Amino acid sequence: SLLVRALGPKQLFGLRKTPDLSLAPPQGSAFGSHGLRSSGGRLLLTAARLLSLPDFSDTRVRVGARFLGLPLWHPAVLIATGFSTGLSPFAPGTCGSLAALPFAWGVRSHWGTAGIAVATVIVFIIGWWAAAAVAKASGTEDPGAIVIDEVAGQWLVLVPAPLDPLAYALAFMLFRIFDIWKPWPVGWADRHVKGGLGIMLDDLLAGVYAVPLLWGLLAIGGVTGVRS
Repeated sequence: SLLVRALGPKQLFGLRKTPDLSLAPPQGSAFGSHGLRSSGGRLLLTAARLLSLPDFSDTRVRVGARFLGLPLWHPAVLIATGFSTGLSPFAPGTCGSLAALPFAWGVRSHWGTAGIAVATVIVFIIGWWAAAAVAKASGTEDPGAIVIDEVAGQWLVLVPAPLDPLAYALAFMLFRIFDIWKPWPVGWADRHVKGGLGIMLDDLLAGVYAVPLLWGLLAIGGVTGVRS
């Protein structure tokens, strides 16, 4: 009983909770030592580690086991990755196509069919430069984080699509099918055309396959007419 009173029941019987230091950040971490004392701070750090978020202070962006060779804030990286959409660990190409939809909707609603067509050309040209710069810096022919090619191809398919959610969903599915399937000459361009042009061209050709099919399905479904 004297031992219990001296040490206390929690210490004597091992009931005192030992601090969990597994989530302690390294020195100089942006989370700080005080932030982890709250459950919110621990959850934030755990989520960051699970999602493998890139280190924004590093001069190079790591994707998987490779570096893109340029900082995240570099214009070529911002454009090529679709403002970091391509850094998603899950299906970055699909994420890039999906992220392109609301922006295409905004362009189409303000500037009509001509606007989305011109925007597609502009994205293709700028994407050509950005993709070439990132591919050269990373030493990889076609880094998976580059999704500006998906944006250009997806926007091409959306040129004949009216402002209708079902039409946009159909355009998205058709483009993804042809982009993944890569029938000739999509697959040929993907394998044989190098540099920024090669990265962009195969997705644009996949869009060329999807456009007439989308147009036909919209006509069959009664959603006809490309209006500006």
